[in-house]
Amino acid sequence: SDLNDIRILRLSDIGYFKFNALRRCWEVFLCNRKLLTMRSSINANNILGFSSQFMQIHKSYIINVQYLAVIHADVCIMYPPFDNEKLPISGKYKKELQNCFIRL
Repeated sequence: SDLNDIRILRLSDIGYFKFNALRRCWEVFLCNRKLLTMRSSINANNILGFSSQFMQIHKSYIINVQYLAVIHADVCIMYPPFDNEKLPISGKYKKELQNCFIRL
């Protein structure tokens, strides 16, 4: 698809976001196993502002909490189709994530 495409996504289609340091932009991992690259002008605060379902767990990861299955040590284990991913949790975000998980 064209890099200038504008796409409308459902929250339920989005599993998580990962910052690609080489390309200096966020990538979106979708339920259909596709990956979309966001404009480089989009930052973490922009993504977090899209929905209260999005929570930062690491400087390079933002998850859709609806796909969060287990917090194990310093890793998020997600529901399918993202269950093969083990996403790192940094100490800076862990307490807020645990509090959010309890409320789910």
